[in-house]
Amino acid sequence: MPGIGGIAFDLDDTVMRSANALDADLPGETVILSIADGRYYGLSNTSQYIWQRLATPVRIRALCGELAERYEAPPETIEAGTLEFLEKFRHVGLIVKVGTAADTGRQS
Repeated sequence: MPGIGGIAFDLDDTVMRSANALDADLPGETVILSIADGRYYGLSNTSQYIWQRLATPVRIRALCGELAERYEAPPETIEAGTLEFLEKFRHVGLIVKVGTAADTGRQS
């Protein structure tokens, strides 16, 4: 789904939750309500962890590094899955890009 409705995320982008999302933690899952369209989304396991991390801005590359350590998976698998998740939720307006490496003067 990368690129739908705009430019796809890059590993050096900084992202966070949109103000268009309300969430609640339930036993074993997080439920998100999209204020824009009234749809609910249920998250568990890895996606729940990602959503929790997006409460504050996080660089995608750093998030993938945390996930690779936490779940002991190959970095390329983590990166692909994380970018897919982020793109899906960007497309429905629940995640926004708040910066890039260029914005902070960092080089990849």
